[in-house]
Amino acid sequence: AVVSTQSTGMMNEGKLLETLELFKDFFLLGRGELFLAFIDSADNMMKHSFGKKSSDSDINRLFLKSYTQLGFSNEDHVEKFRLKFVSGMTKPKSPEKLPSKWNDLTLAYDVQWPLHVLFTNDVMCEYNKIFMGLLKLSRCQIALQTAWSVCTRSGYKFDADLLNLRSNVAYLIDQLQYYLHVDVLETNYTVLLKEIKETKDFEAIKKAHNKFLGEIQAWSFLSEESDSSMSSVSQLIDSVIVLGFQTASKFNETAESEFKEVPSVKKL
Repeated sequence: AVVSTQSTGMMNEGKLLETLELFKDFFLLGRGELFLAFIDSADNMMKHSFGKKSSDSDINRLFLKSYTQLGFSNEDHVEKFRLKFVSGMTKPKSPEKLPSKWNDLTLAYDVQWPLHVLFTNDVMCEYNKIFMGLLKLSRCQIALQTAWSVCTRSGYKFDADLLNLRSNVAYLIDQLQYYLHVDVLETNYTVLLKEIKETKDFEAIKKAHNKFLGEIQAWSFLSEESDSSMSSVSQLIDSVIVLGFQTASKFNETAESEFKEVPSVKKL
């Protein structure tokens, strides 16, 4: 009876299904357009050094601004989440070309009764690991898309090998994004909702949710705690992501160098 009361409380007072939908939108980057706008607006800030207290408030201000500018009506939804910088949350196996505060960005959610029995601190930590991995992948995808935009706008004739490299890496990243969001996240989320709706037993709900997180961790290959049999795949994907950042950076460096030379050419 107690177990049944717990599950009923989560479904009704706790609004479990609504909370899971929010987690999918934010922790699992379900609202891709929001994070596209946010990454674009926050990238310059991340390249500058600033104090932790101000950075937390500034980054949340940008996040809320991105949310409202896209016309989302439920502002109270985004206000339930808060971005925080936590140093040492991850230890990238292959760090980006330049250290980035993006690697310390985490997402917090104030879990209320009675959902605290399901979304424990350990569970929220797992959500954050997934969030950080997906965010890094999205940043890489956007960086490569921006590199192509730089190429077409500048009119500069980039090296053919560099262009081919960008195209091939971008293709891999695009395919990985599709695989993660369709084959891994959406598929497992659908299974989770089905299992929750078919039971009133709290332990069954907890088991289904833990399985959901486990499947995402295992098949996303973005977690540092990947199974040993999958570690080589995880390392390969990490290397591709790092290569993507480095390739995009090379485009920006080349374009900036070319633009600096333009005035002197005009003077001649």
